[in-house]
Amino acid sequence: MHDFLWERGDHLGGDHLVAWDMVCRSQIKGELGIVKVLARKKALLMKWLWRFPNEKSALWYKFIKSKYGLNPNQWDAAVAEKVTCRSLRKAISSLYEEFFQHVSFKVGNGTRIRFWEDLWVGDNTLHRASPLLYRLYVSKNNPVSDFYEDPA
Repeated sequence: MHDFLWERGDHLGGDHLVAWDMVCRSQIKGELGIVKVLARKKALLMKWLWRFPNEKSALWYKFIKSKYGLNPNQWDAAVAEKVTCRSLRKAISSLYEEFFQHVSFKVGNGTRIRFWEDLWVGDNTLHRASPLLYRLYVSKNNPVSDFYEDPA
């Protein structure tokens, strides 16, 4: 593919015969439809973040939960202390923050939503919206339910 799209397949230079953005456009638009590999990789890793809380009976979920534990929100696995630099778990967890820029939580009873770290009010997490308050607060991983009392 490289030799076809770029002059001189010897990696020593040459002119780009086709812009990469054009190569990656869909075939419907008349282009080659070659997938951007890094974007596809990121999307597939983020899919694991979505599947994690939704497949609690799956063997892989049980393995991750037993090895790493869960964060209080029950959505994601707790941060592992020791992971290898090529760990799939590390690759997935590194996308957690970016993933949650595209989704938000419904608070419900507040037991599964972390007050500071999860996106549950507005367009930003509270630890980003109020970094000074976040630094002063001692217990940073509390659920929303710890911050209000049920009047009933």
